[in-house]
Amino acid sequence: MVEIITDLRNVPVKRAKMIEVPKEGPRITGTPGDESIIYTELIVPDSLNRRFLNRCGVDIRNFEPGLTKKQVKERIVQTNQEKNLYLRFAGNKPLAVVTDKFEEKNPVKLIRNATMILGTQPVIRYFRGTESLHVNFPLNNGFDGMHLVMNTGKFGVYGGSGSDSIKYGLGWFNAVCSNWTLFLGEALQSSMKRIIHRKKSTSLDDQLIDLLTISQDVAEKIEQSKGKYLTQDELVQYFTAYNQRGLNKKISDQIIAEAPRRKNVFEIAYRLTELCQHEIADSSRARVEYVAGELILCYDQIKANIRGNQPNQQRHPLVEPRRKFKPLNYISAR
Repeated sequence: MVEIITDLRNVPVKRAKMIEVPKEGPRITGTPGDESIIYTELIVPDSLNRRFLNRCGVDIRNFEPGLTKKQVKERIVQTNQEKNLYLRFAGNKPLAVVTDKFEEKNPVKLIRNATMILGTQPVIRYFRGTESLHVNFPLNNGFDGMHLVMNTGKFGVYGGSGSDSIKYGLGWFNAVCSNWTLFLGEALQSSMKRIIHRKKSTSLDDQLIDLLTISQDVAEKIEQSKGKYLTQDELVQYFTAYNQRGLNKKISDQIIAEAPRRKNVFEIAYRLTELCQHEIADSSRARVEYVAGELILCYDQIKANIRGNQPNQQRHPLVEPRRKFKPLNYISAR
């Protein structure tokens, strides 16, 4: 259920529970992937087992040799001594495993601060199912429909889940396409920002000011896209690479079939957003909207890559980032 909130005083702010993990070593029973991590006065919820062990540099696998349960227990104790682990809950719902560096971000304070910087009143959407807030600030940059979009992530009304960061960036809204987001990372310098739930994280003020500057560049590129073109063959090459990464093939095939009647990049991108607004999962819609934005903002790079028959070199959110480290797995015996 989605609720539109017009008064900042009505934004729900809820309190999560933070339970400190004891410094003692836990008892571990069961097999990897189906274990129980038990302390004298605390049992780690099964749904947090994998995150808990990953926090301690241990992966859950039962098909390779690795750490024994004794070694896993020692690793947990060592990590907890160094980082001070906590379990985070929304009511009785387990959210995440965090350290003492975690810091809640009050959504009302964030929205109020952004309102003062941007000088416009936002539209606030409260998603009860995920306990998150989506906030859209109209921008006074002379381009109708340009917004700064903020998403608190799941359980944002609790100050953050502990696993999702707060994301914000530029979005273009119009009568046909209700949410044409332009979270394009490196596509236009830094058109996507995030705030991690960590003490001394990056200043919101500075990043919002950066996005205000970039918003004018986005508006200009949207207008310029009306004079740029891709052939049907070029579209086939472009979409084929994305279909392999999970782009909805039904939609891309329809765009290719319509290409002779819709040649400039703006029309292609606009049609993409039309087709993905209904009867499609949110994750699939996000991929289609990303591609629509990329066609407009990264036209020159796309053309160069197609001419060189190379896959697009932009950073795509469709590809999972590599882990910074490889946790050690453990085995069920000993």
